[in-house]
Amino acid sequence: MEPVDTHVLTELARHHGWPAMSLFSPMHRAGSAKEQDPIRLKNLAREGCAQLVAQGMREADAERFCAPITGLIDDPTFRRLPADGLAVFASETGVSVIRLDVSVPEQAVVGDRFYLRPLLAAHRGDDRFFALSIDRNGCRLLRGDGASIEPIELEGVPASLAEELQYDEAQPGLQYSSVPTPANAAGGGRPTGAVFHGHGGERDVDKSNLERYLRKVEAGVSRAVSCESGVPIVLFGVDYSLALYRTLNTCAALADEQVTGSAAEMPDHEIHARALEALKPRFAARTAEQLGALDDARGKGLAADDAVEIATAAAAGRVKTLLFDDSVGPFGVLDRETGQAAGVCASTPRMLRESADAGSAEVECGWDLVDLAAAETLLHGGEVVAFTGEDSPVSGVSAIYRY
Repeated sequence: MEPVDTHVLTELARHHGWPAMSLFSPMHRAGSAKEQDPIRLKNLAREGCAQLVAQGMREADAERFCAPITGLIDDPTFRRLPADGLAVFASETGVSVIRLDVSVPEQAVVGDRFYLRPLLAAHRGDDRFFALSIDRNGCRLLRGDGASIEPIELEGVPASLAEELQYDEAQPGLQYSSVPTPANAAGGGRPTGAVFHGHGGERDVDKSNLERYLRKVEAGVSRAVSCESGVPIVLFGVDYSLALYRTLNTCAALADEQVTGSAAEMPDHEIHARALEALKPRFAARTAEQLGALDDARGKGLAADDAVEIATAAAAGRVKTLLFDDSVGPFGVLDRETGQAAGVCASTPRMLRESADAGSAEVECGWDLVDLAAAETLLHGGEVVAFTGEDSPVSGVSAIYRY
């Protein structure tokens, strides 16, 4: 799964120049719907290519432009990778693909920049977290956000408790025996657990060995994450192991929220969903804080709700926080020389361009001003907060200004 972080979003926002194609498609993980995903993707790519021709590109050049996308869809490795949503960004310089753990509405957009609003709505970049699955047979650290999750290598950490203890068998005073895990007892393929018996009693020695292993896990986690960043670490595992890990923890970012039960065989996308569910109250509290900050800014004259005004302010670097829903539009243009945005289209324009000749008799081009404001906010180091669904606390777009 491709990580969707601020760096990726900013680089996409930085791109400018026609043609830029943005494709969004829902995906499926199993069943007949999954078998149809490549067909839907190809149809979506054809729609994008048709837009290129309609906007003036020769048909042969449009086919050349779209060939890498079609080749990617035909790649068996690509087709086997699971996802719930897909975002594809293509330009003359290459193709970028982002797989998502959430669905996105199907659409193809061609213009002089990438269309990011659906990705930002799926991303919810402030819903960041780490998930740490603790198990004797191997611990996993994953980094996630509202849209995706990816594994992170734990450097210097043994692959399992058994690996940590493999050189202890020859030590005097310790007697090693293997204990089948539940999966082994049922004929599964998981490794056996390790229990060492010594003078202190089986339970004490087992706890000591597990503690030794988890100390190395904790050190690896502390190296891999920024413990003071405030990004929460959610634990997954059985109660006993989680309680022991907490006694060893030195990372301030460790969350009180946890998911109990064995997660050894849990797929990444399920860990993603369960971590977001566990953190939902925390994220809801942060949203309340953001909305409170918006109300406070309104009282100080440092907020706006007009898309044209906000797009102008974002281009000047004045937007501190941009909040918006998952609707579309309104559409308009930006004059890069004056830095002024203008609303020029009552509906989706036939041709999508960021700028247009304001003096022309018929303006056929424009851009989603909220998407434009989001891109400019990212490029100027501001915060972008996107909401989805009918319960969105923001209708259209709102902004908190720096000044």
